Amino acid sequence: FTELGPRINTFDNTTQQYTVGLRGDLPVLQDWSYDLYYQSGRSDQVSGRVNWGSFSKVQQALRSLNTTSCTNTANGCVPL
Repeated sequence: FTELGPRINTFDNTTQQYTVGLRGDLPVLQDWSYDLYYQSGRSDQVSGRVNWGSFSKVQQALRSLNTTSCTNTANGCVPL
């Protein structure tokens, strides 16, 4: 592959978590109590990669005839 510049990784993480609960006794019924809760969560991640190579160039290099020549020599193909 030709020099593409520095490899760059970016990550953007977002996390949210909510928990709410109630606990108590029921005054109408003896020895009865309640315990309620609600829980919700969400997590998102977006990642990006720049200058990590070219999928089309890898495919082109894999289609080589042997270790020294490619079937398509465009883009400076180097066999894999």
